[in-house]
Amino acid sequence: MQTTADTKERLRRLNDYFSSVVGEHEQSLLSACRACDRQRASEILPTLLAFNGLRADARQVEESCGSAPLIPTYHIGSLLLEEGFREVSGQPEEDAVFATGIKVEANRYTVEKLLRFKLARRSAAYVEADQVSMTKVLVHLDRYGHKLLLTLHIHPGAGAEATNPSAIDMDMHRRLEQGRYPAIGAVYSRDGYIRFYSYRREFRVQIYGKGVTHEHDNVYRLTDINTRTKSRIQTRRVRLRVPNRQAGKAARI
Repeated sequence: MQTTADTKERLRRLNDYFSSVVGEHEQSLLSACRACDRQRASEILPTLLAFNGLRADARQVEESCGSAPLIPTYHIGSLLLEEGFREVSGQPEEDAVFATGIKVEANRYTVEKLLRFKLARRSAAYVEADQVSMTKVLVHLDRYGHKLLLTLHIHPGAGAEATNPSAIDMDMHRRLEQGRYPAIGAVYSRDGYIRFYSYRREFRVQIYGKGVTHEHDNVYRLTDINTRTKSRIQTRRVRLRVPNRQAGKAARI
């Protein structure tokens, strides 16, 4: 009779296999990006996403073996949220950042560190991330056992209504969820509101520290930002390249 320990060992071996395949495909994807070989990258990416998804599924089964599944919960400090706001709102040009942290246990994460990547193009209308730099960030995180946990960007306008994710935002997170990235999104308004969202993934957010008030649902507000440093509100959009099934295609946020 197979025991829980036997099942976990089998799942661990399966995880190791998926991880090795994912690592090989990540290196191949990086090489294709450096060589600007879009055709090769477009051939590698679907397989990479598929194996990354299988690995994530196997890990979740292993971690929840013998216990009830948890709703993904993200623990975020107010200092990180303020730092993220200043990163994306400090200049008239649009901007975006990623964040990672620590997986405490199955489906429980602490979001602790913002991640910068090179920008291919930036203006008052949009920001475009460098595809190679983006891929390097994701590969670097995976190599050290970390994951992309949060995407942060800013919308034009003020108030909670300005933080509603657009159809383009939702499409980006649809692709992230298909790739089994455990990432949720966050949209700032120019006056310090922030809304957390996902495509279909159920999640919870717990905010720690002062300087943030809970408005409703997944909407919060930074209360200690310096209003004199806010950029003028303009109608803009962010354009950000993210890995997807069609390599080289930009996702606009």
